[in-house]
Amino acid sequence: MNKFYLLLIFLFFYDGLQSQTITIASNLNSSSEVVIGSANFFVSESIYTNAEFGTNTFTTSNAPIEKISFKVFNTGSPSVINNYKIWMKDTSSSVFSGTSNFSKSGYVNVFSGSINPTNTGDYFLVLNTPFVRKSGKNLSVLIERLDSTNHIGFAFYTSNGNVSNSASKTSRRYSGSNYSTNLTATIYRPSMQFIHLFAIDAGIEEIINPVFSCMNNNQTVTVKLKNEGLNTIQSNTATIYLKLGGVNGNRILSKQNIGNILSGESETIYFTGINLELSGQNYDTAMVQLIGDSSDQNNLLISSVTTANVLTNFPLNEDAESSLPVFPYSDIQVGDRQLWSVQIGNYTNLDYPNDTLFPYHTSSTEGIKFFLFDSWSGSNSSNYNSRLISNCIQMPVSTTANPLPGSNISFWMSHDATFPTKLDSIYLIVSKDKGMSWSRIAGYSRFDVSATRLTWRQHVVDLSNYANEVIQLGFEGVSKYGNAIGIDDITILTFNPVFTIFTNFEVEKQSDGNQLNWTINKEISIDGFDVERSNDGIHFTQLKHLEAASQIFSFKDKTPNFDNNYYRIKLIQKDKTFVYSQVKSILSSPFSNIVVVNPVYNSVITLLYKSSTCEEAEIMLTDYKGSILIKERKLLLANKTNFISIPKNRIERGIYLLSIKSKDQIATKKILIL
Repeated sequence: MNKFYLLLIFLFFYDGLQSQTITIASNLNSSSEVVIGSANFFVSESIYTNAEFGTNTFTTSNAPIEKISFKVFNTGSPSVINNYKIWMKDTSSSVFSGTSNFSKSGYVNVFSGSINPTNTGDYFLVLNTPFVRKSGKNLSVLIERLDSTNHIGFAFYTSNGNVSNSASKTSRRYSGSNYSTNLTATIYRPSMQFIHLFAIDAGIEEIINPVFSCMNNNQTVTVKLKNEGLNTIQSNTATIYLKLGGVNGNRILSKQNIGNILSGESETIYFTGINLELSGQNYDTAMVQLIGDSSDQNNLLISSVTTANVLTNFPLNEDAESSLPVFPYSDIQVGDRQLWSVQIGNYTNLDYPNDTLFPYHTSSTEGIKFFLFDSWSGSNSSNYNSRLISNCIQMPVSTTANPLPGSNISFWMSHDATFPTKLDSIYLIVSKDKGMSWSRIAGYSRFDVSATRLTWRQHVVDLSNYANEVIQLGFEGVSKYGNAIGIDDITILTFNPVFTIFTNFEVEKQSDGNQLNWTINKEISIDGFDVERSNDGIHFTQLKHLEAASQIFSFKDKTPNFDNNYYRIKLIQKDKTFVYSQVKSILSSPFSNIVVVNPVYNSVITLLYKSSTCEEAEIMLTDYKGSILIKERKLLLANKTNFISIPKNRIERGIYLLSIKSKDQIATKKILIL
């Protein structure tokens, strides 16, 4: 299910109070020392309360526990786990304490064999022996792994404590090099599902809504129908209803399953032509009807999707203080929890209590909130990926009077010098197809060795290339479980069209580098220029700052990149606002970095040159009449400084031409031989 969360009001979905499928998942966490453990042998004993099951669930021989599942957080190796045993019994106990021995008295062996959890998510096991609970009793589950093998990297979700108290020690365990019955009490109890299988049982497994965005009136909502029973669901026997509600009106649609659905399998049902054009909240209720279905409480699922607003009035300002008009949504890409939130007040990493992250503001009246990407708190979040997502934005539209509208986004981001090996990052991302795909257009590391104390820095990214388009922007946080990152005071603005400020901007390849020349509208009051270069057209770095007083509107890049060079000029005005020129690109010759020891005094001509390719080149020395005096072939090493010496063979004093020629490039230098 695609689930996007409002940062102020979290959306939710309802999967029914399934009386024959009980999920124990309160107080979720994760641990590597449950279900499997990390040492050669593992034993655990956990208690699941009658309150968590319901008094009459799994209490008759007609409806025993026949299937269970554990929820895999991380997979590991080796994945095949032999000699694995599960036992169950009724108990009046609800907690453990200290360290003590367990006994198998009263236990029933419900599973014995091998398991192979190779994927994250639910891992199901069908019990060898079904188990019937006693009404009013708690359930104790004993796990033994006796294969004498280290299984590295596994972690499973836990339901800490119980539904009444997350701090209750409802489990005890042992993990070690030898088998032991001596277990130590802990709050970490495996999160589990307990399932009774019916002969006929159809259930709604998932509702898949369109990706959150601004949408039109021809959308598709997908419903996954699963056969939870033992018998095959025949084609055209299950009727699936989809009730639509919310800002785009009410409607009920229905379809039947097309093919036969085997036990445990699913079929995808597509409802098309759905209107989601109006911005706001939409609700989907999916329900299935099947004659003979013995468990109708898993037949209902409710989900929701929000149609985004289309923002058109610039500047767009987001300071996280009020209703989040620009960036109201977040999305989990990798991991089990959302790392984005709105932080109210200061944030402190307890590992560095003297380095507190305050909201960014320039005055005390600007507010107390900011966006927080919390890559430090809680259980290990390394490689988790979450996105903060904007509404749709109609970028400036070209007109006759303004054919090249410019725009950019600026924001403040926190940087620090803690955890230098855990490089948490923030990427600015953009979608041009209403959230179907995203591209990274800029990236920033939290870690900055110069930020000896936590500091805020402003970053600016040009958006002029998206003129005339409807886009969505996002901040993609990638955690390395280092320190938290703040984002604040986001502004998306348009500025005077480039053509009215930069009347000309040209880049020319010359023998000693790339020459940049530009002119500007004389009516513009400027403070200076920054000359910037990139090798990919996205990430630019400053080459030179030119003061306005110099009246210099040119610059020569004498050390260009080996291949592509993208240039732009940043014009800074007196009021400290700025605009960018258009981006100009030029391809450097593989030999654009030739250095000749010149003049030549001794018996050899010495060259230093850089090449972007590894190939053979022809080196020639000619006089001004065109006569070839020296001709040799040499091998160039890619991306290296090549040193080569050529005997000058009693050549007389004078000026000569030295050329280097490859398959499709040639470069020439004048040299003086003395």
